Order: sequence, then structure tokens, then C-alpha cells
Amino acid sequence: MQINPNSNAMQTTGTQGEDASNRLKEPDALGQDAFLKLLVAQIQNQDPMNPMDDRDFIAQLAQFSNLTQTQNLVKNQMTMLGASMLGETHGFEIEGGEYIEGTVISARWQDDDVLLTTREGDEFYLGKVSAFTQIEGDSDESE
Repeated sequence: MQINPNSNAMQTTGTQGEDASNRLKEPDALGQDAFLKLLVAQIQNQDPMNPMDDRDFIAQLAQFSNLTQTQNLVKNQMTMLGASMLGETHGFEIEGGEYIEGTVISARWQDDDVLLTTREGDEFYLGKVSAFTQIEGDSDESE
């Protein structure tokens, strides 16, 4: 299976945390680097006779802090979800209608997403999964 690390769209359904993840991974979303560049440009180009109000500056820094914390929270939730699948057999519906069934043997953070690897040799990003189900009768549990 081919992996496309250039795609940042997150297409999952479900919890409010996943909705936040969708907004953070949209190409038009303001990321940390863009936010800092915008803030630095604003400070460099401000009128020296009428500088930015302290309250405005503090509010922007608070927004940046909130963005960073939200991104870290989404990353941690995705990593925990991937880790919780280890050793279990699942059926995964991938964007574009592809269906993969397999036992998850690896979950690692790569390219701003969790890369899952199955015993059967498939690799795919958790962010590309639109739905998944646990399949009963895992080979690890049949002993």
C-alpha cells in the first residue's frame, strides 16, 4: 500500500477531539510557525509612535499558547488511540473506499500522524481512517 505523507486532511467521525484535529490539520489553519511569523511581522511593522497595546499582545500570546496545547493534546490522543490497537485485529475503512483488515503490530508518530503497521504488511496513517471495527477472534487471544 502506498503512503502519501503530503496529505494533511484528517477525515474521521466521532468525538469533539477529532473535530479539533480536523480543524488543526486543514491546510488553511494557522499553525505555530505561521502564527509566530505573523506576530513578529506585526511587531516589526508597528508604528513606533503608536505601539501595539499590551493587552492585545498578551491576548495574541495566549492564543498561541492555546494553539500549542491543543495541537499537543490532539497528538497525544491520536498516539494513545494507535497504541490501544496494538495486538488487536481491526477492519479499517480508509479514505477513498479502501478496506484493510489486519492485526496492528506497530503504531508510531510520523509526518504529523500515527502510522499503523499490520502483521499482514499494510501501513497506513490513522488520520486517513474514516471508520474502524474490532474483529472478534484475534489470533493473540485464541490460546
